[in-house]
Amino acid sequence: MEKTTLYIGGNDQHTKTQLVDMETQRNTIANICFDYVDGATIYTGNGLYKHNDGQKINEQCTIVVLYNVEIATVKQIVETAKSILNQESIAVEFAQCNFNFM
Repeated sequence: MEKTTLYIGGNDQHTKTQLVDMETQRNTIANICFDYVDGATIYTGNGLYKHNDGQKINEQCTIVVLYNVEIATVKQIVETAKSILNQESIAVEFAQCNFNFM
């Protein structure tokens, strides 16, 4: 089975500063996820990012874990989140794993 993890930066791509607090960002991402999937795990972390213009930043990020979601659906979630949260990119990690709901 497949585990997909999204890493979504907390800073705006143009100002390179955090314009939306992390709780609001998590709630926004949760609403986006519920438009496409039945569940996800969402938590906050810290990330490093080098923008296309070369500027390096340290920012808070939201991490989203999804299980057995089709790639087309992942792309829809990513494109929606990029647009709403004004992100340059979102890192997407795919991993094979075993899991079960007990």
